[in-house]
Amino acid sequence: MKTNIITLIIVLAGIAGSIFWIEAEKEIEILCGLIQPGQSIEKVIGLLETGEHLEYKLEGRKLRFYSIKNLHSISCGVDLQNTTEVATVRFSERINLKILTILTGSICTFLLMIFQIALASGKPLGEYAWGGFNKDLPDSLRKASAVSAIILLIGILSLLSLNYISLIPEGVSAYIVAGFALMFMFSILGNLLSVSKKEKMVMIPASVVLFLCYFTAAYSAF
Repeated sequence: MKTNIITLIIVLAGIAGSIFWIEAEKEIEILCGLIQPGQSIEKVIGLLETGEHLEYKLEGRKLRFYSIKNLHSISCGVDLQNTTEVATVRFSERINLKILTILTGSICTFLLMIFQIALASGKPLGEYAWGGFNKDLPDSLRKASAVSAIILLIGILSLLSLNYISLIPEGVSAYIVAGFALMFMFSILGNLLSVSKKEKMVMIPASVVLFLCYFTAAYSAF
């Protein structure tokens, strides 16, 4: 029960954190793009006041706005001339959550795919998967692991298609990634119900990380 509660808290916190982070990121990027040289500082501040996720600081001829909701990972700097008019605008980004989750999710999915291939080839790792009932999986579950490996490969290609490759159109891959997020959510629930301590120890954290990566990548793509 304790493990279930902790897992639920982590998942909900991860979902909320991802949504706030991405919304703050989008808001700052959009507002930064709306600020143009020659605009008055009053107009700029009026524009920033419409934001829901940001805060700004005006010091002399420099204005900077950012958001605590994404840990100041992106910001927009505005240089003023004569303290009344915009001279230049700079958008800076230290962490791109979408790219981070795509890379992390792809690596973790690849490792899980290798694990499923090992199971399919007969490695005695069955205590970590499929309920943990069999150290050596029967043929039916070995075939299921082979199918799982193929499905996971599709997940990797879909994630990478959101930013790095053009194998799957981004509009399509976003929905596929969302489907994988749903799949890993059910995987979390299944692993929480598992009677195998070894499966819970390994697969619950793995499923949580994968769910949050796929959820965040999909949410940022829509």
